[in-house]
Amino acid sequence: TISISTFVLPPQPQDLPLRTMNSIALEEKVVIACEAVITAAKLCEAVRSEMAVHQAMMKSDRSPVTIADYGSQAIICEMLSRAFPEDPVVAEEDSNDLRLPDKKDQLAKIVDYVKTALGHSSISEGDVINWIDHGNGATSN
Repeated sequence: TISISTFVLPPQPQDLPLRTMNSIALEEKVVIACEAVITAAKLCEAVRSEMAVHQAMMKSDRSPVTIADYGSQAIICEMLSRAFPEDPVVAEEDSNDLRLPDKKDQLAKIVDYVKTALGHSSISEGDVINWIDHGNGATSN
């Protein structure tokens, strides 16, 4: 058991030197980024185990992309943008091809996997598309 007398409160941000405060901010980002990647990996594993045929879709540039690619990007972008709205995310995919009428079934599957992975049944197609497109951030110099 832990006695109350042995519990020490962590230092408050105003009591820390700037370097330590930056380390804490970086540590918080790393923890949240790791949680996002773990959640995205669970989505990828669910897609791999549940889909008998792993069919990649062809993007307009003729490169392949999968439901797991889109779903994992949506999750990572959502979790990072919620925690760090001021930080851009640079990712590979955008939602342009998913908006096409012939991709409606694939978009619905992606939304279902994201809902399950995040544990939120109220997630919409618009949410997922916005999260994917949040990955279109610009790099800083």
